[in-house]
Amino acid sequence: MIQKEKKILVSRQYGNKQISAIGLGLCGLRTLAGHFKKDEAVAALGKALESGINYIDLGFPELCPDKALLKAYGALLNNADVSICVKANVLKLTSGEELTVQLRSCMEAYGITKVTFLQLYGVNRTAWNRIRGNGVLQKADELKETGAVENLSMHYTDDRFYLKPILQEGIFDGISIELSAIELPRNSGSLKIAGDFHLGTVVTGALKNGCILSELSLKDAICAEFFAPGVSSVLLELLTAEEVQKAVEISETSDRGKDYVRAQLAAKKARDAFYKKREIQCEVCRCCMPCPEGFNAPRIAELYNEALMFDAPEYSALQFEIENLAGKECVHCGKCQSKCPREFEIGTIATKAAELFRSQLKEVNCCDPRRV
Repeated sequence: MIQKEKKILVSRQYGNKQISAIGLGLCGLRTLAGHFKKDEAVAALGKALESGINYIDLGFPELCPDKALLKAYGALLNNADVSICVKANVLKLTSGEELTVQLRSCMEAYGITKVTFLQLYGVNRTAWNRIRGNGVLQKADELKETGAVENLSMHYTDDRFYLKPILQEGIFDGISIELSAIELPRNSGSLKIAGDFHLGTVVTGALKNGCILSELSLKDAICAEFFAPGVSSVLLELLTAEEVQKAVEISETSDRGKDYVRAQLAAKKARDAFYKKREIQCEVCRCCMPCPEGFNAPRIAELYNEALMFDAPEYSALQFEIENLAGKECVHCGKCQSKCPREFEIGTIATKAAELFRSQLKEVNCCDPRRV
């Protein structure tokens, strides 16, 4: 039997690996919201592997509504030469032992036997100080030192000014940030800082769960990040073989000059159109933080704006749950408003948003452990 030669996509350095410049995200928000068909999703992974996509992020399996889907994914991954990334949500971890349990639970859910990248998900200025003191960071470093994982990365969610001192610790082999055409001007600084430390960056959220495509073509949405300096891979949650095929074709045929410039111009128009739908023109400068009550008003307001911009509150609600934002309440002390350069009533808006997200989570019901 003549074996079919494996296809090779454009690859870039990330950690100690060469990974495909298009990555595949499993168990992302579209999956958690139930917007998938199992057979099509499994076929999408098969198509991705066949097409040369070799960076696979396992997402949030603990919230996945279909346990059999995870096993079907795992069966394909165990027979493929790929780099697998497992998320450890530091926004919910309180000890190094919990980190080990979360890693093991993810591997068991998929039935996989190896992990290439352990990603500390949700690192911000507050979470960073917490994981340095509760044993999570030490355990992550230990898992790498003992060979349980090959690389240690983090998903960073804060202002670029706090990134440099974190990277100076020399712990991480790569970073991940959310970067769609909408966030490109605001978050591109983190790309440069990562580059200064010779670290690659995987970008997530390029398609905003498909919602960005109401104002931007698929090609422009991908090219805006694909060609951005410092990007190792653009991570996409693709749930059909057809979606995979289109993304691969764009990565293979697009031009760094013409298509990147065109994508940036189109992105500005899309950004202006989406921003008109926001309730609050907050740029998430986080001058209002930290909150004495631990209430992350700017992030909740940002998710609320996205719910309005994309007319998809279920995705913002799921992110609200993933980032563990439901546990704190605003006491309306007014301190955030007094520190806001624009004097936005951000606490009031965030409280309204939190109520919306809690009601949405009841409808999605992704957090019911019986569904995993």
